Amino acid sequence: MNGTYQRLLRIATWTTTVNKLDNTVTSMERKKVDIKDATNRYHLSIHSKENHAGLCRSIFKVLDKHGEVVNNACLLQYHINSSLETKSVEFDVLPHGNRKHGDKPFYPLQKSTLNAIKTGLKEGESSAVVYNSVSRSEGGIMAVSHPGQIPRSRHQVYQCKVNLNQHDDLEELLLYVQTKEEKIVLDHQDLPEDLWILGTQQMCTDLHRFCTATQNSHPISVDPTFEFGPFEVTPFTYRHLLLKSKRSGVHPIFLGPTAIHHSKDTDTFERIVSSVTRSCPQLKTLPGFITDGETALYNAMADGFPLATGLRCFRHVHANCKKKLNEIGIKSKQDKKVFLDFVFGSKGRGGLVDCEDKEELCAMMNESKSSLDDCEGRIFGKTEGYTSKFWRYIKKKEDMFANHMISCQRRKAGMPCDETGRPNRSYTNQSESMNNKLTRQKEAVFNAAKRKTPIGKLSFVRNVWEEVITRQVDEVSRALCGRSDEYTLTDEAAYLAVTEEDFYCTWSEAGRNHYVNKFNTMTMDDVTSRKRITMQPESGPNRNYPPVNLFEPGFSDKLQNVADVSDVVANALVSEAEMLLKSPTAVSEMPTVAQNTVKKFLVASKASKQGFYTCTLYKDHVCCDCPSFKYQTVCKHSLCVAQQNGIAIEQLNFVTKRKTKKQKSKLLNPPQDAAGKKGGQHKNPWRPRQGVAETPERDGIGKPDRPFSNIHHNNIPFTVCFLSGEPKAKECKHCGVEFPRFQLIRPFDIVLAHREKWTYTTREEPNQRRISAQYTTRFYCVQASCIFQRFEYFNASLVAMDGDTKQRLSSSHKQLLKCELGLDIL
Repeated sequence: MNGTYQRLLRIATWTTTVNKLDNTVTSMERKKVDIKDATNRYHLSIHSKENHAGLCRSIFKVLDKHGEVVNNACLLQYHINSSLETKSVEFDVLPHGNRKHGDKPFYPLQKSTLNAIKTGLKEGESSAVVYNSVSRSEGGIMAVSHPGQIPRSRHQVYQCKVNLNQHDDLEELLLYVQTKEEKIVLDHQDLPEDLWILGTQQMCTDLHRFCTATQNSHPISVDPTFEFGPFEVTPFTYRHLLLKSKRSGVHPIFLGPTAIHHSKDTDTFERIVSSVTRSCPQLKTLPGFITDGETALYNAMADGFPLATGLRCFRHVHANCKKKLNEIGIKSKQDKKVFLDFVFGSKGRGGLVDCEDKEELCAMMNESKSSLDDCEGRIFGKTEGYTSKFWRYIKKKEDMFANHMISCQRRKAGMPCDETGRPNRSYTNQSESMNNKLTRQKEAVFNAAKRKTPIGKLSFVRNVWEEVITRQVDEVSRALCGRSDEYTLTDEAAYLAVTEEDFYCTWSEAGRNHYVNKFNTMTMDDVTSRKRITMQPESGPNRNYPPVNLFEPGFSDKLQNVADVSDVVANALVSEAEMLLKSPTAVSEMPTVAQNTVKKFLVASKASKQGFYTCTLYKDHVCCDCPSFKYQTVCKHSLCVAQQNGIAIEQLNFVTKRKTKKQKSKLLNPPQDAAGKKGGQHKNPWRPRQGVAETPERDGIGKPDRPFSNIHHNNIPFTVCFLSGEPKAKECKHCGVEFPRFQLIRPFDIVLAHREKWTYTTREEPNQRRISAQYTTRFYCVQASCIFQRFEYFNASLVAMDGDTKQRLSSSHKQLLKCELGLDIL
C-alpha cells in the first residue's frame, strides 16, 4: 500500500477549548476563530491525504494564539479508508535502496538489536557468538514479532565489526603521539604527502657517538623495506660499537630514525634526510653511508650529507654483474668465476674493488682487457679481434667503482679494517637484518605470515617499532650487568661492567637509571681514555608515600567506548595516567589563599613550556588546559587527577556529555604559552603617569594608518589599457572574474594594469613564503569594489594613461571611469 498521497481529504483548522482542571478538550467550532484574548483556546490544524491504495495519512498540530506550535510537536496518524475495512489489506515493503537486482523487502534492524550486537563485539566476542546470542536473547526466529528484532545474517554482524574497527589512522596516530610522555616523533609533515620521522633523543645521540667519531666509527646504512601496509618504511641503522654479539662477535645492529612515507622519489627522500639532519645536527660531519645504489635515495643522502662518502653494497653489485653475464650468454658457474674474481677478487688475490686509488684502478682495467677478451672469446669461439662485452660493462661502471667501492673510499667513509689493514667491504646487511627483525616482530604480534597481512601506521608504531626500540634499550642495560642473552660489552668498554649484586641489590632505581644514562652518553673517545662513571650519592631516607590507587580492570574498554578511540589509544591513555599516579612528585595541588574555590592541580609534562599542565577539579569532573583535552575532552592528566580524587567514572560520564566535533587544529596548534612563543600580550604595557593628560598620539587616537600594508602596495601608478592590446590579461586578480575577450563590449573592454610584487614558496622551505625581488603586471576590473578593497590608499591621482589610450576612450569609457574611480577625463 505504498505510494504518494495524491488525493486530498481534508485541510482545516478547528478551534478547541482546554479545561485545565480535568485536562479535557472540547471542540468549540470547526473553523478558525480569533483566540487572541483567550487563555485556554487553541487552533487545531488538520491535514489529511489518501493514496491510491486507500491508506490515509493525517497530520495534527496544535497552535497557540501567537500561531506557534505547542511543545514543538505534532501527531502523525495512519488509517485505512472505511470502504476497505472489511477487505484484507497487504502492505508493500520496498527493497533496500542499494539493491540492484530483485525486489526482496528490506526490514531495518531495530536500534536495541544493533546496540546489543555492538556491545557483544566490543566485549571481544566473535561474530558467530554474537550472532547466536543476540538471536537467542529475542527468543529465536519463531518468537519474534518483527524481522528487525534479530540480525538478518552473520554477514551483517561481520560488517558491523568492520565498521567498529574503522578509525582514521592519521588521527589515531596523532592522538597516540600526543599521549606519549617521551617524544617518539622527530618530524611530521602533511604536504605534499603524509610523512612521519620516528625517533628518540637516544637514537640521535647514538648516531653522533658511533657514526661521526674521529678514531672509531661505522657508516650508517639506509635501505627502504617492503610494505608493512599501505605505506613504505625506511629505517636508518647503525652499529653499537660498545657492544658485541655473543653469537657472532661483531657489533650489534641497532634501529635508528625510521621514516613512514608513501613515495620513493628524490623529493621524499630529501625531506626525510633533511628532517633527520635537523634532529641530529652532528650528522653534518658524517664520514660515510651505505645504500644499495637506488638513485633517488643516494642523491638525497649525498645532498643531505655533503662531507660523507657514499658506499655501494657489494652484494647488490655482485648480483648485477652476475645478471650481466647471463645477458651476455655466460651461464656456466665456472666461466662466471673468472670474470667475478676479476672484479671482487679471490682468496689470496685482490680484485678491482681492492685497488687503493683511482690510478691503480685505471691501470688494472687496462692490464686485464686482453685477458678478458681472450677468455670471453674462447667461450664463444671467437678468438680474433674480439672485445669482451663484460669488460665494456665494467668500463662504463669505472666511476662508480672509483667513487664508491675501492679501498681508499671505504677507508675514508669509516669502514673498520681487518687483520691485514684492508678496510672491510660495505654491505647493506645491517639494513636487511633490521628489516627482518621488524618483520619477525610483526609476525609475532599479529600471528601473520610475512607480507600477507597489512597493518596500519598506528599498529606499526605501537606494536612493531616501539617493541623493537624497547627491546634494544633493555638489552643495553642487561649487558652492563651481564644478564643479556644476546650482547656483552666490548673489550674496550669491559671496565664499565658492573656486578649483578651492585646493580640490583646495592643501587636504587634512581642509581641504576643514572648509570645507564651516563653510559648511553659516553663517546668513543671517552671509552678510549677509560673515563669512569661517577655515581651520585644516594639521597636521604625514602619518604613513605601513600599507596597508589590505580584504575579498575576494564576501565580502558569503557574509555574506548566513551571517547570513540581505538583500543591502542585508550590503553596508552590509561597506561600514561597510571605512570603519573605512580610517580610521587608528578601531581601536586596548586597553593591558594582563597577559600571555597575549586581546586587546581599541577601535572608534570615534558611537552609544556612551564613543565606542567593545570587541571581544574570540579564536583564531578576534571578539566585540563592541554591540547589533547581541548581536542577530545580526555587526556592522561585529567584521568590521573580524576582517579586520584575518586571520580574516574564520573569523568567518563562528563566525556560522554561534552563530546563535540573534533578539530585537528586544537590538537596540532601549540598553546600561547608553548615553547618558542612570546604570548599575545606585552609583559610591560605602557601606562600614562597620573596627572598627565593623554594626548591623541600617545593613546593611539588619531594615529594615521600606514598607507602600504600589503606586499602588492607600492608607489607605481595604475595604467588604463584596452584588452585588445594586453594578451596576458585573462582575469581580475582580486575578484577572479574573467575578462570578455572574444566579445568586446564597451565600456567593459578596458582594465587597470598595475606592477607589483608577489610571494612564493621553495621546495626547501614549503611552509615559508618569500617575497619576490622582481615586479609582475596584474590586471583589475574597472570596478570600485575590486580596486578600493585591494588598495585602500587608491585615489584618482594614481591613474595614468598614454596619449593613444586617451584618444581611443569613448564617452561610455569616461563615464565608467568617473562613476567607479572618480576619474575626470577632459
